[in-house]
Amino acid sequence: MIELQLEEFEKVRGLFAEVEYSLNCMVVIAGINPGRIWVDSKEKPTSGFLVDSIWSLFLAGNPNNDEFNVSIGKILKDEIFPIASKKEEITHGEWVFYFEHQDWFEKIEKTFGLKDPVPLERYYYVLEKILIPDWRAKIPKGFIMREIDESFLKQENLENMEEIKKWINSQYENEEKFLEKGFGFCLVENDKTIAGWCLSDWGVKDKFEIGIQTAREYRRRGFAALCTTATVEYGQGKGYQIGWHCNQDNEGSWRTAEKVGLVRKKSYLAADGMYDEKEHLLYNAFYRGLILDKPDVGIQYIKKAIKERQDRRDYFVYAQLLARLQKNEEAIEMLNKLVEMGPRHPKRFKETLENHKEFKKMKQMKTWKELMKNIEALIKE
Repeated sequence: MIELQLEEFEKVRGLFAEVEYSLNCMVVIAGINPGRIWVDSKEKPTSGFLVDSIWSLFLAGNPNNDEFNVSIGKILKDEIFPIASKKEEITHGEWVFYFEHQDWFEKIEKTFGLKDPVPLERYYYVLEKILIPDWRAKIPKGFIMREIDESFLKQENLENMEEIKKWINSQYENEEKFLEKGFGFCLVENDKTIAGWCLSDWGVKDKFEIGIQTAREYRRRGFAALCTTATVEYGQGKGYQIGWHCNQDNEGSWRTAEKVGLVRKKSYLAADGMYDEKEHLLYNAFYRGLILDKPDVGIQYIKKAIKERQDRRDYFVYAQLLARLQKNEEAIEMLNKLVEMGPRHPKRFKETLENHKEFKKMKQMKTWKELMKNIEALIKE
């Protein structure tokens, strides 16, 4: 295995062309963002491994190069993961591998030594035609759409400004680099609170990818679509091709993309996981059990997680898995354990239970009503 120097990155553009729809890989090759690249040969590379500035991991070429794969596993263990796992503000404790050839998934577990990678199903979208050309007329009274430029970033008094700056610094390293290379818009209420925002994540030549976020209290009001439309309209005016990635289970995200005018171009598989072993068990339980609808499999993971620790989230996922299997009494028992531990926000917890689709069939049960009374008691405390 050979690590390339920055001036050699362009030589492997062809090797990584199979994942070029992920611009965070291409910005490394173009030298725009920092990253590292390893190949099996400088002269005629057939296998490649790339790490970008937010610790996403890319695999390209031949997945059956055993010697190369063993070397990747060693680099992950000795160099990449010890550093990346500490970059919580960037990675959120998560590692993700992107690749085109599906055989890579098996290698990640068997050769890299990463146990139980989650088979993350994702979508890739590209803007074709803006479907909300009259978005300005849809902005509610008391709100204003603001471009995220230098003067805007100086307004320290705006609520949620720190969240935007955190995003910018994780993707662009600093605000100066974002102002030079990126763009975005946000919706502000009464010159006090940023309700939602859309920012460019990456850009290579005339191609950009974007991401969105809406503050919790402003969700389900169409603000994501407004912020996104403002941003893609700006990008389209500059002649940019706008792309969008999201998980297949994130219906809110891909519906927003389609509402604005982005068109699905690709479905792809990634390998996902958490650096912390116990968090990895919980993630497997949730994703395999609920998203992939294999609750029996999910329960195997959640039992291991609970055996290792006592965490409210474990019991909540366990309750959902049991409900999916129509084991309603057992599900309520798990929710009662969570109540005994003390939910952090009892009122919000009660609202979540009342509106959760997994628990819909339980509402007439005597034990469910008793559960609600117990939560009400916590709320009154």
